[in-house]
Amino acid sequence: LPAPVQFNFVWLFSGFCPKDPEWRKLCLETQVRKVSSVHIIGESDQIISPQRSEEAAGIFTESTILRHQKGHLVPSDKSISDGL
Repeated sequence: LPAPVQFNFVWLFSGFCPKDPEWRKLCLETQVRKVSSVHIIGESDQIISPQRSEEAAGIFTESTILRHQKGHLVPSDKSISDGL
């Protein structure tokens, strides 16, 4: 079998913890260490609320949150690319 894949970083666009109680509990009890994360959050997102994305960012010990004023999309705003 191949060795497990180890990630050094993740980018999450409208990331979230699941609503299913068992998976949600597992997600919220987990602390992801040694993995840098960038969370892109749309303030007008009608599908994944900004609060759910912020909650997901909380499981990473090294997270950066970048916000844009649009909805559930990958933004092309200069403010986002400058933040990276």
